[in-house]
Amino acid sequence: MTIEEHLAELVKIPRYTVLNNDGKYLSVGLYWTTDPLRVKFYNKPGPAKAFITRAIRYSKGKNVPHLVEIIGVEATILNDSKRTDKIVEAEKKRNSNYPYGV
Repeated sequence: MTIEEHLAELVKIPRYTVLNNDGKYLSVGLYWTTDPLRVKFYNKPGPAKAFITRAIRYSKGKNVPHLVEIIGVEATILNDSKRTDKIVEAEKKRNSNYPYGV
């Protein structure tokens, strides 16, 4: 299986998060945010459901958050060969018995 095929399968894996009634998502520090870079994602729905249950108990049934399932985020391979080639060359200089070959 090629790397591209692995990535195609990887983006099919669902991720879960929590959305409140104000249109804000649960953040990493357990506060609400609109910044997509700070949204907390779960691999399984259980932890998100548990957070929703705690939120309902805390707010006594007011402002019930929603469970959101996200599938199909695009994944790309970044070309990092320039940096990794430098590391390989530095390792070769540092250790003449470099275990990974050329």
